Amino acid sequence: MPRVARNREDVLATAGSRYTYSANPLAYPEAIAGGAERIALVGMGCQASAPPVMAARKAGKIARRFTLSIGLLCSKTFDDAIFPELFEARYGLARADIVKMNIKGVFQVWMRDGSYHEVPLKEAHAWTREGCSSCPDFAAEHADISTGGIGAFGDWTLTLVRTEKGEELFNDMEAAGVIETRPIEDDPGAVTLLRKLSRVSRKRWPSTAVPMPGRLPSTTPAP
Repeated sequence: MPRVARNREDVLATAGSRYTYSANPLAYPEAIAGGAERIALVGMGCQASAPPVMAARKAGKIARRFTLSIGLLCSKTFDDAIFPELFEARYGLARADIVKMNIKGVFQVWMRDGSYHEVPLKEAHAWTREGCSSCPDFAAEHADISTGGIGAFGDWTLTLVRTEKGEELFNDMEAAGVIETRPIEDDPGAVTLLRKLSRVSRKRWPSTAVPMPGRLPSTTPAP
């Protein structure tokens, strides 16, 4: 469910993925009620696109309050029913006992009892959210910073800095020692996979939409 994080503890408490949909922009009224005037939105590409679109359309106070957007790499999300109907019914994995999930070719599931399980992705396709089948934005291209867990290093996060605002924040965090970084050259396969998945998603561009953004270049520029 959408949450507002106001400090380090709140951020850590909401860490982790469940790969089902959370309409994070709906937390806006809660943030405003708490007195927030500068808000960072974290969400998939479909959500991270909202602040820049509002700013481009001069949506006034709401657009000005969204001062940063962090987009998560996302090829699709799944209906919440996937937990009782697949994970629990077929594999005996109760949602309350799941502590961590990841997708690396398969659904990776870690349980409270320390056990680890893998669920084939092909078994999960039936629970794909309908809207995701027409989403062309794997890499959250409108965000200030895009980030996601793809590549060879499972304990590192691939990060793309897309705007001057995102670059300033990222550099400040690095200088302050808040984050640890390593060069993308350490994992060139991550960039190759990023390009591949971005092109696959872009092919979903709706036929009813303006055609230009859906065109696929012969080569994809480096991030």
